Amino acid sequence: MPAPVGICPMCRKKGKLRMSHLMSRALYSFCRREDFPPVQITPDAATITTKQTKAYLLCPECDGSLNLKGERWLFPRLPVLHGAFPLYDSLMKGQRLWNDAERALYATAGNPEIDADKLTHFALGMFWKASLYPWNPRIAGPSIDLGAAGETLRCYLRGECDLTSRIALTVTVDSSPIKLPALHPPYQSSHRDFDKSFHFFVPGILFNLLIGDNARATAGITSITESPYRAIIVEEIAKLIRSVFREGGANAVPSKKLVENNAKNEALGLNIKLGD
Repeated sequence: MPAPVGICPMCRKKGKLRMSHLMSRALYSFCRREDFPPVQITPDAATITTKQTKAYLLCPECDGSLNLKGERWLFPRLPVLHGAFPLYDSLMKGQRLWNDAERALYATAGNPEIDADKLTHFALGMFWKASLYPWNPRIAGPSIDLGAAGETLRCYLRGECDLTSRIALTVTVDSSPIKLPALHPPYQSSHRDFDKSFHFFVPGILFNLLIGDNARATAGITSITESPYRAIIVEEIAKLIRSVFREGGANAVPSKKLVENNAKNEALGLNIKLGD
């Protein structure tokens, strides 16, 4: 099937569109093993699937720019199942700004192993793509609504403007002993301190986009886009993310294939749970 022709929402030029993934195809490799096939959880069902969320959306040049300016740098630094977590290891070599019993804050400015601009570009690109298209067939419109901030993110991703004071991004790197091999696409939550707040998760990292008149002032030093230290939070978040999956799939009916696969795992002494 030939690529369709349309208007690219990023550069706003007409041309052939490329099949774009909401969450990059490369990310799925962090969530599967031959003996543990990936599981997709929705409010209605839980099933084993290799299906990836994608659509003809961007032109090749714009789709490629998201890879070059963020994805290509980040993906080799994500945690491998039962293996290294290069981004975390790099953070530990940098300056620790503060810590308490549960969290710590590390500077990336001045750390030659971490490119805060590429990490920011990746995260904002994900949020922006999620706002463009009805990726979820159970929702009539786009997955999230960024409002006027969507145009700011588009210009930022193209290198045409800076972020406004109404937008702040925080990045939390997981310090849990076992990193959760899972993906959660961008979703919206309510927060009393912001007009809008959005989140998504890739293995080892939780991204939070905060929008409102006081976004930067409230996020302050903890924001990678606001803090002069380009700071990253370090905290055990695997349990939190498992709870998000568990709550979202509380009424999900497991498929026959998933039930059979879980039975095989339990026979081997393995027990996979979504939450504690």
